[in-house]
Amino acid sequence: MNIDEILEEQDVDEPDGEERERPGTPTHKKRRRGELSAKEKAADAKRKEKKFTKKWLEDAEFRGWVKQVEGDPSKVLCKACNTSLAAGKSELQKHAKTDKHKNKVKSLQGVKNIASAFRDQQEPAETAAQRTLKQNIKTAEIKMAAFFSEHNVSIMSSDHLVELAKSCFPDSQIAQNMTLDRTKCTAIIQSVLGVVEKEDLSKDLRETKFSVLVDESTDRGNVKNLVIVVHYVCPSTGQTVTALFELVELDPKDCSAEAIFGRFQGALEKHGIPLTNIIGLACDNANVMTGRNNSFYSRLKAICPWLILINCICHSLAIAASHACKKLPSNIEALVRRVGNYVSSSPKRSAILEEFQEFYHNEKLKLLNPSRTRWLVLQPCVVRLLDNMQALVEFFSLCAFEDQKDREAPTIVEELRNPFNKAYLLFLKYTLEHFNKVNALFQSEQVLVHKLQEASMTYLKQFCLNYMRDSVVPSVATIDVTHPHFQKRLEDVYLGPGVNDALNAIPLPECAGMTKEQLEKRRDQDVEAFRKKCLDFYLTGAKEMKNYLPINNRILKEAGFIDPKVAMSGAARTTLPDLKDIATNFKVPLDLDCDAVAREWRELPYALSEQEVAGLRDLDPPEFWKHVGQMKDYTDELRYPQLSKLARVTLSLPHSNAAAERAFSQVTDIKTAKRNAMGNCTLDSLCVVRSAMKRKKVPCFKFSVRKEHLNKHNKDMYRKSDQ
Repeated sequence: MNIDEILEEQDVDEPDGEERERPGTPTHKKRRRGELSAKEKAADAKRKEKKFTKKWLEDAEFRGWVKQVEGDPSKVLCKACNTSLAAGKSELQKHAKTDKHKNKVKSLQGVKNIASAFRDQQEPAETAAQRTLKQNIKTAEIKMAAFFSEHNVSIMSSDHLVELAKSCFPDSQIAQNMTLDRTKCTAIIQSVLGVVEKEDLSKDLRETKFSVLVDESTDRGNVKNLVIVVHYVCPSTGQTVTALFELVELDPKDCSAEAIFGRFQGALEKHGIPLTNIIGLACDNANVMTGRNNSFYSRLKAICPWLILINCICHSLAIAASHACKKLPSNIEALVRRVGNYVSSSPKRSAILEEFQEFYHNEKLKLLNPSRTRWLVLQPCVVRLLDNMQALVEFFSLCAFEDQKDREAPTIVEELRNPFNKAYLLFLKYTLEHFNKVNALFQSEQVLVHKLQEASMTYLKQFCLNYMRDSVVPSVATIDVTHPHFQKRLEDVYLGPGVNDALNAIPLPECAGMTKEQLEKRRDQDVEAFRKKCLDFYLTGAKEMKNYLPINNRILKEAGFIDPKVAMSGAARTTLPDLKDIATNFKVPLDLDCDAVAREWRELPYALSEQEVAGLRDLDPPEFWKHVGQMKDYTDELRYPQLSKLARVTLSLPHSNAAAERAFSQVTDIKTAKRNAMGNCTLDSLCVVRSAMKRKKVPCFKFSVRKEHLNKHNKDMYRKSDQ
């Protein structure tokens, strides 16, 4: 084929003296340059030809005057003007703005509105059966969306799930008429399920006092979020509610206290919730959140002077443990980490270790790798290592012998055989277990604010008992826990089970040229240095606990009155005579009569029979105070109105920030590596709906679709959220 034939086939003219267009030039480049051939222009026009879309019939902008032209999908009929138009949304919008169309529509509206002008011609009146079917279809679609929310299933799979249901249930009218592609499913989750849940929470929060639990973190998509969890007593049920309210996206370039508080304030005011209803704040101990000046807390405190700050006890214990562990040799943590990394990085090594575990009759459990930021998780790693100590020594000895190039195994086996390292591990096993027990207690979802001060005080005493003289331990709240005058003799400091036995079994060091007496003296010096490091651990841990735990918080001490056993005990009036501090703090927001609170508090255990007292004593705090709040006297007036009001607001105080941490665990679970492009609005709605279903213990198949859900299931749910 010659060049003329090629040009003729492509319908391209080659001007004299100009460079010829290459046959491989893409069409989109030709279109941009205006160099399309006649044939290509025709094909391009055909490709761009617009067609009629049935959605226009339901669109509020076109409904009533748009009609499909039978047999020609490229045309649309304006019933008001009786004019044929090109099938394009922009063309319809331009036509709707013309004076002719506006006058025609106006004249029709003089008789009846445009939507009803042609209704009788379009379709017959909807029957009751059709309305029921339409409602059942909406209900099914909403429940399907609830399924995707609860089980963290990819929303993209909704495209096939509904079609699968149609093929499986051909005799079901509901299944055959359902439509739930990814766009609609996302819209239902965002604008129906998520919005209704937030409206329910907002309705409660507008009329009751509540606490907020806030935390910030970065998700898989490198987006920084602020999680807002609310804790309050439900006005209708009297039970405490801890619910995820919203996940707010933060500006990563500005995470100052002012910026964070601004986003938080906007989230609540958007739903009409007054900030003055906030009575408690729980957050981590970061300075930007809890600092005395220019912090999130200081800004909220300026609006709510009665605000109670609860430094998360879980974070506080972690900080105390972290500072205390720094007093021990750094090679101990490194040893635990190196052992775990060496074994877990090779399936072959793991299999060989299992053989050693079986030989020494140890349970076949994998070694754990400690977190680099959470010191409290070091304890289970230490326990696992100690349980497999003999098997690990033999395993690493074999690895060092078989592979002469392996530099890690000989070092590890030498560390494992060091008797002081074993003693340090036994010490950590004992001391960190105390931290973990209290940490686990306050991660509970039960109401524990009344135990916060008492448990903190009890734990501090137990911790100090290891190194302080018994006679001064009851006074740890008021004395200097690091003063040498209050300490036991160094050899009497308790280091935990097995530590003294391990120290006594330490052999004499091998050092040529030294006598036995010199070797014994050196060993004793090493043991003394070990004991001093352990004492430093205790001193630092106790000091940090006094700094971070609410040891001397008088309001939290008086919060113990909500415990039914305390409330029903006459002896408790000796330590809690009139609830003066907590009542005074909440006097303004609750409009409390402090004298009435004191009177009702002192009367409570004596105004009931012994049988009533016995029955109430074993109730949980929310149920107890719900019952007390409903008690009436002989004149049919509430017997304890002021005390019940104070009890409800005390029950609304949080005991830790664990609920916010759990919310971020949901974020990590939902926004995975494969879903890292998920928008924040979708992520927020999924988290809110999922946590609500879990809180209410309602699975997707028992999810109750209410009138509010059905009313929001319309075309408006596709509108973009303001978030």
